Amino acid sequence: MSTSTINFSVGPNLGTYRASNNYFIPLSISDSTPSLGTITFSLTTGTLPPSLQLDSVTGYIYGYLEYENDYLNTQNFSVTATKTFIDASTTSTSSNFSITVKGFIDTNVEWSTTSSLGIIKLGYDSTLKVIAMDRSQQLPQLLMRCLIE
Repeated sequence: MSTSTINFSVGPNLGTYRASNNYFIPLSISDSTPSLGTITFSLTTGTLPPSLQLDSVTGYIYGYLEYENDYLNTQNFSVTATKTFIDASTTSTSSNFSITVKGFIDTNVEWSTTSSLGIIKLGYDSTLKVIAMDRSQQLPQLLMRCLIE
């Protein structure tokens, strides 16, 4: 079946993901003869981020990303997809990938709230607002809003 080809249709950068969340990241394949065999996936070099796994049948990278101390931690790895045909012949393709895990130490935060957050008076509604800017995205983030009654 040498006329059949398979290729990864994603990558090489699979994205940046926040720690302490569940993820399902597909490694999509384009297959010129999809009905003529089965495809399996294997990690061939490098390592996945801790607690993520590669499903050898579906090609999904999945799992719960554990707490990450670093602000950004990039893992580089390669995956091989192998197609096995009915006559036991095979064809394969390999590709390099990376996944970046974003931890909770946001060193890119720039506080834009003044040092005076307001005054809380007994018996009156008071609102406190804290705003910061993520310098890597240049978007203001409302970090906390508290209504005290």
